Amino acid sequence: MSLKSLEQLYEKAVESIKGEKGVITINIGGIPKTSKSNSVIGNCVQEWIPQWLEDNGLKLEPNNQSQAFPDFTACIDGIKYDMEVKCWNYDKQPAFDISNFDGFYREIFNNPAKLYAST
Repeated sequence: MSLKSLEQLYEKAVESIKGEKGVITINIGGIPKTSKSNSVIGNCVQEWIPQWLEDNGLKLEPNNQSQAFPDFTACIDGIKYDMEVKCWNYDKQPAFDISNFDGFYREIFNNPAKLYAST
C-alpha cells in the first residue's frame, strides 16, 4: 500500500501498531538481558519508527543533529513533512529532553504551520 496522506499514515499506524507489545533486549557477549527500564524506550522507539515507515513505503531523510527538530522528514505523495517522535509513560507526565523541546518550540514559533501536523 502506498501512503498518500498523513491521515492514511495515521490510520495505518493505529491499525498495525496501537496496542501491540514489545520487548527490548540487549545481548552482550552472548548474554541476553531484557530491559525492564522505561528510560531506554523512547530512544528505541525513535529508531524503530523510521524503519516501520520505510517498510511501509515512505522515503525518509534523517536529521543528523539528534537534538534538533525534526527527528526526520518523510515524503508522502511528493509532499515533505517534518516528523518528531515523542514517547512517555501513559501513567505519568511527559518528560522530554529540554534541549530537544526548546528546538521544537523554536521551530513551531518560527513556522506555526507545523502545528497542523496530525497526531
